[in-house]
Amino acid sequence: MAKRKTRRRFSDEFKAETVKLVKQSNQPMADIAMELGIISKSIGEWVKRVEESGQSIEEDENAELRRLGPRKGLECPREAQW
Repeated sequence: MAKRKTRRRFSDEFKAETVKLVKQSNQPMADIAMELGIISKSIGEWVKRVEESGQSIEEDENAELRRLGPRKGLECPREAQW
């Protein structure tokens, strides 16, 4: 009897980072999928979900930063020169 493969599950963070990589790079989705060891169909579904939600990756990141709240030592001094 053939052994059934278990379905892999990916965290929301992994999915968000993968979608961000797809959107910000010039690499084809298939190449990114191959590098990550997953099928491109999964990545396509994640990208589609983000696009359908109407939220951009930057909005997702900002929401996460608001959720985490301010952290001591991470504020940039006002006098900082770039």
